[in-house]
Amino acid sequence: MKRIFVLLMSALPLMPISAQTDNRKSAIEECQRLYADGKYATALTVIKNIDTSVLDATTRQEAELVKALVMFENNHLEGRSLILQYLADYPESAKKELLYCHVAESYYLSGNYGLACEWFEKSNMKRLAHEQRNRAKLYYALSLLECGNNENATDMLREIAISSKKYALDALFHTAVIDYDNNRLDEAENTFNSIEPGEKYSLEKEYYIAGIALKRGNTEQAEEIARKFIDENDDEAGNIRMHQILGATEYAKGNYADAAARLEYYICNSKEPQRIARYQLGMCLFNQGIYDEAEKMLATCIEEDDAITQSALLHTGIIKLKSNDRNAARMAFGTSIRGCLSC
Repeated sequence: MKRIFVLLMSALPLMPISAQTDNRKSAIEECQRLYADGKYATALTVIKNIDTSVLDATTRQEAELVKALVMFENNHLEGRSLILQYLADYPESAKKELLYCHVAESYYLSGNYGLACEWFEKSNMKRLAHEQRNRAKLYYALSLLECGNNENATDMLREIAISSKKYALDALFHTAVIDYDNNRLDEAENTFNSIEPGEKYSLEKEYYIAGIALKRGNTEQAEEIARKFIDENDDEAGNIRMHQILGATEYAKGNYADAAARLEYYICNSKEPQRIARYQLGMCLFNQGIYDEAEKMLATCIEEDDAITQSALLHTGIIKLKSNDRNAARMAFGTSIRGCLSC
């Protein structure tokens, strides 16, 4: 039976090479349309089935470009690899400005913010289409924020909020976060409250609204927001953050055991737990007499020259005294005092 099948197949007429090429070109054009419409998964399926090795040089370059762009939207790491190879093969590509920005965006998403900034700086963003430019500027601003360049990042975000329809909400949200971090609470609250239920960032904003209440000393409101959020949402990341809020409210009330449980849950489930949460957990452990664990946690909070560091060192000194390690206690007290005098 197998022999008959082979013979039948061999009897079928072969498709002319020109027809095969035309089909591949049509598939590339279809992929380009899907990419333009934002249908990235479908576009990737189409482009993966195209054998580019038999195409002429111009068409092959076109196919490799759309494949790199589509792959980037589906998987930024694999896309970055294809883009870098494309740039190596076609360094004078007319799309190089966009490709530089995609590489930069991928480095931002990977947490390599310095390298992201370097790649953004390679691109002449003025040559990008309007919303392509706004997208690039958004990720550039976020990269600058991570590198500590808050002023330039804020200016960029404010420009995007005015000029972009597609990325205005992203820019507004991150501007509000900057205001929150800098204790411009009224400005932050107004912006967060402008985000409607169901919109992008509508869940994330609740954490900051609760945080604003906490910063203003309204622990009851902060606790109410956090408990309601946990009861009504299955958002895992949001619930983890709300445990920090509840830990802070319990800490403010002096309920150290409950506060410690909340804060420990938050810290253990966060990639980058906030320093204030680590400090509060250390103090909860200290106030419960769990000195070894308190000392370890407080040691994670002394990287900056501020009141948190001074308090952490002071309580570390007290722990050392309780264990009769007077030399270590003297060093901790001395460092704490010097830090206080320098403020």
